[in-house]
Amino acid sequence: MIWLNLKEAERKLSTNELSDNEAFKYLLGIAMLMCIGGYAPAQFFLNRTVEGFDFILSFSITIWGLVKLFKTNNSIDGKHFYNRLFVLSWVIGWRITVYFIVPIGVIGDVFKKIYGYSMIPGDTKSQFVQVAVYNLVIIIYFTLICNSFKRLNPALNELQPSPIAESAQ
Repeated sequence: MIWLNLKEAERKLSTNELSDNEAFKYLLGIAMLMCIGGYAPAQFFLNRTVEGFDFILSFSITIWGLVKLFKTNNSIDGKHFYNRLFVLSWVIGWRITVYFIVPIGVIGDVFKKIYGYSMIPGDTKSQFVQVAVYNLVIIIYFTLICNSFKRLNPALNELQPSPIAESAQ
């Protein structure tokens, strides 16, 4: 499995080097991360207004992102949507974790130690900030994966012989 190398994932998808069995490993990985990630934020929210706002916002962003991805895939060639989605989601998910979520957590800990600030579970304002950051990560994810889908188009075109090259043979 590819963990962080987005270019390699895009290359393998562009050259159809991934079997359904390999793509299934990415699906399992994504499913496990979604179960863990989906459960964690719920522990912090005591305020039902924040929970409702988070659900509506996250749901809306997810629908928008998936529709955008599907349309982008159709603009390429309309094939291999699930393979592309699972493989790129896995790689981009890890990249977001390593390059965004972990550093934000470290910065948050430093900020807490310097200023004595902490996210109090009953504090509605703090919960809305958490929801905003969480949903920003979802938007970043869909933007990155959509951009990656778009990069597959030129790669696919490079693999196909041009009509000029065919006629010259």
